[in-house]
Parts: sequence; C-alpha cells; structure tokens
Amino acid sequence: MMNFKLYIFLFLIISGVGHVKSQNQKLIQQYDTIPLNPEVRYGKLDNGFTYYLLKNDNPENKIHMRLVVKAGRMHEDKDQLEYAHLLEHLVAGSTKHFPVVNDFISSVGGYKNANIGSRFTRYYAKIPADDRQGLKQGLQLLRDWAQGNKYQPDQIEVQRAAVEGEFRNSNPHRQWVGKKIEIETLKNLSYIIYDDKKHIDNLRNFNSKAFARFYKDWYRPDLEAAIIVGNINPDTIEAEIKQLFSDLKIPEKKKDANARVLNHTIKLIGENFFTTVNDSTSDELALNIIHTAPNFAQAPNSTKDYKNMLVQQLYNLMIEEKEDQLKQQFNPPFENFVTNHGVNQLPDWQLKGFLMNLNLDSDNIEQQKSEFQRGLIAWKRMQTGFDENELEAAKEILIQEYHDESHLNSSSLAKELEMHFLYGKAAPNPEIKVNIISTILADIDLNDIQDYLQRYENLGDNVHYIFFKGRGVNVPNEKVLKQWIQEVDTMSLKPIIEKKPLHSLADFVKIPISKEKKVIRETENMIGVTTIEMANGLKLILKPTKPRKKMFENQVSIQAFRPNSVPLENRREYLSAKIVPELVQYTGAGPFNKFELDRFKKEKGMELRFRTTTDNQMIYGETKLEELPEFFNLLYLYLDQPRKDQEGFEAWKAIKKEELEGKAIKGSENFITEKIEYVWYPELPHLKMEDLNTMNMDGLLQSFKKWNSGIEDFTLIVTGDFDKNEITPLLVNTLSAFPVVNDKNKIVTTKQNLKFPLQKMEHSLEYKNVNQVYTDIYFPVKVPKDLKTEIVLQLLNDALYKEVYKRLRNGCYSPKATGEWLDYKNGIFAFHIQFDSALGNEDRMREYAMEAFRAVKEKRFDGEWLKATASNELRAFERKFESFGYFNLWPDYLQSNLEKGKDPEFNILTTGTLLEHFIDSKDLNTAAKKYLIEDYKQVFLGYPEDYEIN
Repeated sequence: MMNFKLYIFLFLIISGVGHVKSQNQKLIQQYDTIPLNPEVRYGKLDNGFTYYLLKNDNPENKIHMRLVVKAGRMHEDKDQLEYAHLLEHLVAGSTKHFPVVNDFISSVGGYKNANIGSRFTRYYAKIPADDRQGLKQGLQLLRDWAQGNKYQPDQIEVQRAAVEGEFRNSNPHRQWVGKKIEIETLKNLSYIIYDDKKHIDNLRNFNSKAFARFYKDWYRPDLEAAIIVGNINPDTIEAEIKQLFSDLKIPEKKKDANARVLNHTIKLIGENFFTTVNDSTSDELALNIIHTAPNFAQAPNSTKDYKNMLVQQLYNLMIEEKEDQLKQQFNPPFENFVTNHGVNQLPDWQLKGFLMNLNLDSDNIEQQKSEFQRGLIAWKRMQTGFDENELEAAKEILIQEYHDESHLNSSSLAKELEMHFLYGKAAPNPEIKVNIISTILADIDLNDIQDYLQRYENLGDNVHYIFFKGRGVNVPNEKVLKQWIQEVDTMSLKPIIEKKPLHSLADFVKIPISKEKKVIRETENMIGVTTIEMANGLKLILKPTKPRKKMFENQVSIQAFRPNSVPLENRREYLSAKIVPELVQYTGAGPFNKFELDRFKKEKGMELRFRTTTDNQMIYGETKLEELPEFFNLLYLYLDQPRKDQEGFEAWKAIKKEELEGKAIKGSENFITEKIEYVWYPELPHLKMEDLNTMNMDGLLQSFKKWNSGIEDFTLIVTGDFDKNEITPLLVNTLSAFPVVNDKNKIVTTKQNLKFPLQKMEHSLEYKNVNQVYTDIYFPVKVPKDLKTEIVLQLLNDALYKEVYKRLRNGCYSPKATGEWLDYKNGIFAFHIQFDSALGNEDRMREYAMEAFRAVKEKRFDGEWLKATASNELRAFERKFESFGYFNLWPDYLQSNLEKGKDPEFNILTTGTLLEHFIDSKDLNTAAKKYLIEDYKQVFLGYPEDYEIN
C-alpha cells in the first residue's frame, strides 16, 4: 500500500499538476528509491528464492521465462576459470527432466538461450501461452536450471570443446589487441583478468572438483530468481512456483556472494598510465587512449541516480555529435573513436570508457608528436563549446528513446526485472518511468553538463595510454609524452563548429516528369503481393507487412535486383563493374560528398547501399514512409550524377588494400565462400592487388555509368508498414522518370550460366590473418525442382543440422548444416556442413561430420518424428511472414522465388498442406537414401596463409 501511495504521489508531481518544474524536482528528490511496478507480482520463498510475475500481452500468446543466478565470472576461483561459462553450456543444454532441452523447446515451438556475465548467469525461454502443458513443462525447466543436475564426462567433454571454440575468432590479431587493452587498462585499476590462454588451459586441464565446487557454492535459491512475463495468470503461476521451488537447498556453509562483488569493486584513483605492448606481427606503432569514469547507467534506483545517468547519457550524445563532425573528412584526427568502449563490460559495467585509436609514424619523432597531439586536441575540442541547442537536441533523442521503451514487449520487461534482481535497478511502470525521466531531463541544464565534465571526464586523470609497438619501432618515453600532453593543455582551442546538415534534396534533384505510359500490367495475388510491370522495364513488387514494435511503424524496406550482365571475358571491365558500386558510396553524388550524404541519411533514418554480386546487381534501402520521396531523390542522384572525388577514391582504395591484405574486419562468411566459388568457377575474375593498383577513378566511373546508371530490368521489392494504394502512385510516377539505358548488346553471363562442377574434389585454401581451420563439406546431388521435394529436403536438413550440432559441438562452438541450391537451373542441390576447428584438429572434426551425415542417411524416420518436425517447420514458416522487426524476411523470400521462376503465392498456400497431409515417413526414408549421397562430395579446408599441413 505504501508503494502504491508513493507511486500515485510521484505520478501527480511528475505530471506537473499545480507545481513548477523546480518544485517537482525537490519533491522527487525526497525519495531514495523508486518503487517496483505495482503490476508485478513479486515474492520470496522461505529458502530465499525470488520470483517476478507480470501479465503482458505484447506480443500476444507468448510467455517469456528467465532463471537468473547471481553468480558469474566474478565468483570463479583461480582454479575455476571459465567453469561458470562451461556450466552455463551444460545446464542450458541438458537437465534432469529434459536430457535434450532443445527437443522440448522445439516440441512446443519455442526458443531458448543462455549467457553469462561478470556477476550473473541467465537462462531464458519463450513458449506459446496457449499450451498449458508446455507452460507446466517450462516451469519445470526453470526448476531444473536452478539446481540438481549431474553431468557425465562425455557431456562435459563436448561442452568444454564448444566453449573453447568460442575463443576462436576470424581476426585473431584484432582479438588479441582488444584483450590486451582490457588487461592493461583493468590491471592499472587493480582489477585482474587473465589472457585467453589461461582460460583455455583451465578448460583443457579440467578439474572436476573445482567445477563441482562452483556449482554447489553458487547455484542456490537465495541467489536465484524466476522472471515470467507474458500472457499468464499470476495467481496460478505463483502457486506452481511455490510448489516447484520450495525444496531448493542452501549449502550448510554458505559462501558470501556479495563479498565477491565487493572484492571486484573498482576505485578510480585519478592517475594516468603509460604502457607499451610488444606486437611481433607488426612494423607499426599504434596508440590506444582509454579514459575511464564511473558508469551511472549501471543500476539507477533513485531519482538522484536517474539524474546522474541522464546527465551522463546527454554528455555522451553531445560528444558523439562532435565526434561525427570531426569524422566528416577522409583524414580525421583519429583512426577510430568509441564513446562506449567494451572495457566497461568485464568489471560488471562499473566503468564508462572512451577509446581513441591513433596510428603514429613508426620512426619520425616529430611526426609522432604531431599525430599524438592532433588526436588529443580533437578529444579536448569535443569537450568544449557545449550550447543550449546541443543540449536540447540530445534531450529530444533521449525522450524519444525512453518513450519508445514505454511500449515494451515481454522480453524487454523481463530484462528490466532481471536488472532489479541483480543490481537493485529501478523497474517502475514504463509510463511512470517516462514521466520521471521527462521531469528530471527538463531540470538539467548546461551547468549540470559542465559539472559532470569537470568531475568525471577530465582528461587530466584516469587516462590510459597503451602503445602497441611493432618490430624495430621506438616509443616516446613517458617524460616526453607528458611534455606533449602539457603543451596541449596550455593551448587555446576552438570549439567544434557544427556543419549544418542537408535537410532536403528536392532543390538539387530534378527527377523529370515522364509523359509516356507508365504501367503495362498490375496484379495482386491471394497473399497480398502486388506486381506492377512498368513500361520502362522495371517490375515493382509490393508487400505490406505488420511491424512487431512501435519503433518499426512506417518503416519501408527496398530491395532491388537484376542479373549481372557484365561479360566475364573482359577481366578488367568485370572487376571494375563489380567493385564500383562500393566506390560510388565512398565518393558521393552530385554536389555532395560522402560525409554530407551520410549525414543526410542519418538525419532521415535512411539507408541506401549498392552491391554487385556474381549473380546480380543489388540495391538495398531502408526509410520511413514519410521520407520515401527523399529516398528516391537520393537514389536518382547516385545513379544520375556519381561524384568524382579523388580524395574519396584514395581513401576507398586504402580500405580495399586492407581487405586484400586480410587486415579488415571479417564480418561474415563471404571471405570463405568467395574462394570456394573461384574453385568451382575458375572463369570468375577475382580482385588482386595488381588489379587495384592499376584502377583509376575515371575508368571506374565510366564503368558505373555503363552498367549501373539505368533502372531497366530491375525487380524492385517494397515491403514494410504501408498502405499499398497510397504508396503505389508515388512509386510509379517517380520510378517512371528514372534513367534507362537501352543497350541491346547486353548478354547475361553470370554464374547462372556457368556449369557447376558435379564431381568429387578436395582443396586446401589459404586465408590471411586467421589462426584456425575453416571446413566446408558439400554433398551435391541432382534433384527434382518441385515443391514437395524441396520440403522433403528441408526436413532432411533439419535432421542433419541437429546431428551435426550434437556431434561437432565437441570441437566447434557453432557447427551448422544447411541445404542450398548450387545450380538451380540444372537442378543441383547440396547439403552443406560447415565448421571451424583448432589447427591440427580438422581431421577428427571431419570424421565427426561424416559420421553425422551417414547417421542421418541411415536413420529410420518414423511418423512421430515427422509429425513433430513438420509441425515445427510449418510454425517457423508461418511465423516469419506474419510481421517484421529488425529482420524482414519477405524481400529475400520474394527475390529467391522470382529468380527461380517460382510462384511465391503457390509456395505459401501449398507448403502447409504438403507438410500436414502429403509427406509421410516413407517419402523421407526414400529421399534420405536417394539424396544423402557422397558420390560428388566436395571438401574445402581453409588454412592460415603459409601454414604447413602435415
């Protein structure tokens, strides 16, 4: 009752009824803590077990369940390094009542995951709300996750190998640098962490007693909570929790979990630190400057905490804006600048860190000084000259973010309650939270920002200068560095003047009005897909979809494709046409450079990217519905007026060189599959350093004009939150006026016209800057192209994926198996097993992969297996088309069907019927024998460059 009254009181004063802003602030500050959302059913059992229950219908028919343990990496003894992580793997995958947790989750059409932090381990699952038995089993799963599991040596062995696999990385040097920065920064603050080798050694030299000790000490009811949010009856769930969790045991000698947290508490001591790390792989000198400060966003639980948090967030936003201004040049004063550096994660989010990377001249001391001071000057300039306009702009961003949060879904609400349990963070009603924040924000002024800056972000202390010294490189000594810093401190620096953003392209882009006939034909099918064939050779595909969250309302996605018609025979022309879309995005369009257009896109919440693949020329776009005219203005400008910018060309060229040298970030598996393609199709030209060195901007822009400027032959797929009748006139009238290149000599000679080599092969490939083996095994086979066969192949692949995952986790973190068309035209499909492994372990892993493949081939699929798998497949098939969020599957689905000449309407309407009524176990068993064959097995092993294979 007291909390309820306080809530009402807070709500009234925050609403501003009869009070001015300052009076509101004084009244709010009287309260040390903000009460928990009264809609939450909160309780503790006699054994200390905590529970949070909240009824919430967003999304409908879903229940989000968490089991949270207040034990993580902080609670490991030195002989238990990585055992908290190992235990998380084991508990997440197998429990007393659910030997294979994934099987239960799949049977109810749910989802589960787990992860670990500094002071916690979380397990979570999503299940349908209308499955009463599934909910009952879900609660039992939470109970199992809490305590009482036993694991056999073979289970531990598998998960040890999987955990070790997580340490492998596609860019080991970058990973090593990041880890060294963390170690050196935190070591200076008396917070010791160990390098990856110690963790891996502890896994390999497994100590069963130390492992059991960790489980017994920390997995206990007074350190655990169940959090259940969704379409639930709290009374019923509460009764079941009391019945299920009351028998959880507390050890007789209970260790103090809070003491472990206190022992890991960081106290900033106001000093600066200078450290040098030898980098034997480099001939360069790199400097990482990290500034650390308290993190007030970790766990605010009072109005005072909220103010500190909001001031910090406002400061960060204003710094990011100034950083953005400095980055609007091809030679910024820093290599990279991060306002929320990851060093704050390991010490339990206690720190807030800025990180600046500088590449210094390796042998010229004066040049080193110039580059060093240029970076420091930039940093200090970012901290000066804040004005009211900047503050108000930052406030608007925060208000919008917190307003969006007021429409939280069950997953986000469960996360809030988890933070309440772990850190005591306030978890009020979301709307009340927005009102509290709005009131506090209104009271924050520039004096608050300046006070925060002076107290916590002063670059005179808590700065870590970490040099990575290459071979034969000299590092300035500490005395010299301090002199350089002192010189900057005495400089009179000008604040950064904001470059006014471009608000509209309407005055610069004049899309001509077309008087010709615009539409040849318009049709709409039963699944709501509209096809418009236009007179200029463009095909429009429209599919409105519901947004999953408020933040995605009025969001529109554009994906356009047409066959890549550049002739393979002309190597230079093919390569130029393939890479020039990247260049154009780096040099700008019309009178605007890259930075002006990037800022324009950022302000509009818009994305636009061009890409040429072996098969297609692609255009990708995202925009808000109201900005659609500006999106097409931007697209027209790029196609019609690609900008000649020599400085941009040189900057882009430097990035491409890094990619060819293997130094760039490998963000996807493309760097692996691209080399495999070159084995399959030796006719395909691939870019080499000598090609790049001979390219010039004039030639590349001529290539863009020839191959990219026209809109003809594109299929443009528009999906998202829109009304088809309202959007169609804009699309048709605008796109009718886009440029068209009528080249009668274009001949499509892409991969689709190349013959896939249906034959056995094995190849070793080399990759730069890797430290593991990438293995891809393909099992190509000719198959019919009818829908029923495709569904059967997918079901077989479901079985193969599970078998591969189960078998190859003993050595790989995320092995996978997929089914894919390698040559649809000629009916060549392949099962594809993909995994990484430690050097020297690839042969053993290959054996596992083949065992998994043969096990599925010999498996006797029965009706029960088929029923469960088909049900899951159908559920997943239907769910992915219902709505969109961060990912929208409609564009790829429609493109895939259209490229194959298939009818997406038929597929969607027929798939369910085939799965439920026209596929039986005999079909599966016959297909397994017929299509899971090794006749044309192809093995590709990707090794580090110059690695000697035994």
